[in-house]
Amino acid sequence: IYRDVYIFTTPNVRMRDFSVLPELDEDYKDAELHVAVAIENVREKKNEPYFVRVTLRDAMDNPIMTLKSENFTVQKSVERTISLKGNVTNPLKWTAETPNLYTLLLTLKDEKGNLIESTSARIGFRKVEIKNGQLLVNGQKVYLKGVNLHEFNMNEGQVVNKEVMMRNLQLMKELNINAVRTSHYPQAPLWYQLCDQYGIYLVDETNLESHGLGYGPDN
Repeated sequence: IYRDVYIFTTPNVRMRDFSVLPELDEDYKDAELHVAVAIENVREKKNEPYFVRVTLRDAMDNPIMTLKSENFTVQKSVERTISLKGNVTNPLKWTAETPNLYTLLLTLKDEKGNLIESTSARIGFRKVEIKNGQLLVNGQKVYLKGVNLHEFNMNEGQVVNKEVMMRNLQLMKELNINAVRTSHYPQAPLWYQLCDQYGIYLVDETNLESHGLGYGPDN
């Protein structure tokens, strides 16, 4: 077992998943934040109203933006997506040199304001493009100096803990490495969080290592 294993429980009406898209404008200055939350009713028979609240906070924990959905209901054994969007004026931008992050807090409440469930994620405002064969981040040319990363711990095999990850990041920064390719499978979730926090461009590969073995993606 190379990953953390855990068991958790949720309310009958829950936030099953969510996605966040911070979209910069053409001048790479202001942003429009798009949030989609999948609300699932696992087995609750009551058809009560709920609402979703989204709060964006900066690195000093100051609230930058708050969004609130209209009240909605979800039938038993049904899932629906609640979409919200809002404008953010000139947020600090994320790059490998300036890994500015914000905290996004999502809460699900009933119509009386009672908390049902909450979760959070750290997000960055950046725009990645390829124009005329050139990679651009926030409109600026980027030179990638990258490495392949395998899941390897000299003492524990493929179990990579935070200490090893932090040492890898330290060495990468010392050697001016700014990009990583996860060859040939996704890494543990903590690695992505640390790359966001310390500023590493990342090419994430799927767990599909099939060359030379005579089978295709369907297998």
